[in-house]
Amino acid sequence: MIASPRTHGTLLGYIANWRFRQLENIDRRKENADVTGRIKMVNTQHRYGFISAEDGKDYFLHSSECLAGESGFGELQQGDAVTFEPVTPQPPKGPRATAVTMGATEPSLEEATEAP
Repeated sequence: MIASPRTHGTLLGYIANWRFRQLENIDRRKENADVTGRIKMVNTQHRYGFISAEDGKDYFLHSSECLAGESGFGELQQGDAVTFEPVTPQPPKGPRATAVTMGATEPSLEEATEAP
């Protein structure tokens, strides 16, 4: 992590601090690489669900985090492939998914080499 500049009260200090925050966000985005998983459970009435990721963790999903909107959330079914970003830092109640899109972006090596 980059040390924060100690210049305050000047335009140069403002710009340096702004740039520092931008670099921190870039580092954070690198850590939040897209994760793939499958819908474990979805409750359209209460607008939430759970995603079982390939890393073995279960992530909470709220309908507001689905990039396809409320209508896209209503189309999710158990077993559907999704891609998402984990929320960092991890909330106190457990792992949570954000920026959820339907369908995995890339098949795994095993899936790509399977014969039909």
